Amino acid sequence: MSPKYLLATLGLSLALAGCAQPSAPSRSFNDPLALRYINDHGVLVDVQVPAKDLVTASMIIDAKTALTAQQTSQNVVNAARGTGIAGLLVVSALSTQMGSATLERNARDEARKDAQPMAALIGGQPLDTRLQARYRQASIGAGLRPATNVVAGRLLIRPNIILEADRGSFRLFNEVELQDIAGSALYHARIEVISQTFRRCGEQCVDNGELDLNKVMEVLDACIDESMTVLAQDLQTQGVTAKEQTIRYVVNGQRHVERGQLLSSTDTYTRYRSLDGAVRSVPVQLEGAHTALQQIAGAPATQP
Repeated sequence: MSPKYLLATLGLSLALAGCAQPSAPSRSFNDPLALRYINDHGVLVDVQVPAKDLVTASMIIDAKTALTAQQTSQNVVNAARGTGIAGLLVVSALSTQMGSATLERNARDEARKDAQPMAALIGGQPLDTRLQARYRQASIGAGLRPATNVVAGRLLIRPNIILEADRGSFRLFNEVELQDIAGSALYHARIEVISQTFRRCGEQCVDNGELDLNKVMEVLDACIDESMTVLAQDLQTQGVTAKEQTIRYVVNGQRHVERGQLLSSTDTYTRYRSLDGAVRSVPVQLEGAHTALQQIAGAPATQP
């Protein structure tokens, strides 16, 4: 994460630069029968594209401004102590106008604006049909057996695209659940893949701010492919874990540091399970990769 910015998800209760963005715990589980069910009956991929807000953007707050806003809010609270209910109401109003609440609201508005160009670009495509076909193709490519009979499993995928702080890359969130013929869940996970840049190189390779549909879809397709590869790998490992360690990497100009367990990776992607339960894949090597890769869960690193 860049030293200049905070990525905000819930107010301003975030760590400063260099810390990972917090997210809700992932309801992850992997029934030992999940992979066997797929191998015996295959799966029908069901992609549920959200009716709105398929594309959103992370909130960006300047760290210095955030600290100033927090101090402003605290000063108002300190000044109003002992003034009773009326004073508390005044504090609430002033804090909303002057402090953290305003900063968060402005950042949320800016994030909506930043997401609009990509949302409009891909919104003109038949996304339901295209994503359904793309995820199915990717699942087959990852080795997941397609449906072969009426008792085939249902692989439910709910995707979301969240622009990263650099606004030139995104994180593909996939809520994935495998259900048997009776609708019982055999597997559930959140799989996140950070993309390569989707920006088009302008004159003298200076970003001209324009988006190219083919480039965006190419990058999205790569993230879908990686998502299904990660899913197949996760199903196969069935809970095999490695030693928890600090994971550090820089991707698209943002530095990330968090605790997690490394998974079998490739030369293109580093994969790990974070402490919130999500499986993450990033298109870079880790800092100190030689040492870290000796503590991977599952098989040794493989070629892509």
